[in-house]
Amino acid sequence: MPLRVFIKDYENMIQKSVPILNQEGAEATLGESLKKVFPNVKFHWDEVEGQERKYQVISQGILLSPEYTITFLLDNFYNLDGFIYISLYSDK
Repeated sequence: MPLRVFIKDYENMIQKSVPILNQEGAEATLGESLKKVFPNVKFHWDEVEGQERKYQVISQGILLSPEYTITFLLDNFYNLDGFIYISLYSDK
């Protein structure tokens, strides 16, 4: 599934393809897919220490859950151009 990710204060868009199934053959989730694409980034569902930056994961104005499956995103957030658009936003 193709993703287009926009990150606050980063001028380029990142385009990645993520699989619908994980290595165990189960449906892949947004949380595990984003961790593979951005292994060093902390998201709003992660616990952080101190003032470490966390990014909110948003699509179409909705704060996304890490448990959403990729097929759920395809069914509910898919755009006509074939991509799912995600914004990573942080107040810092």
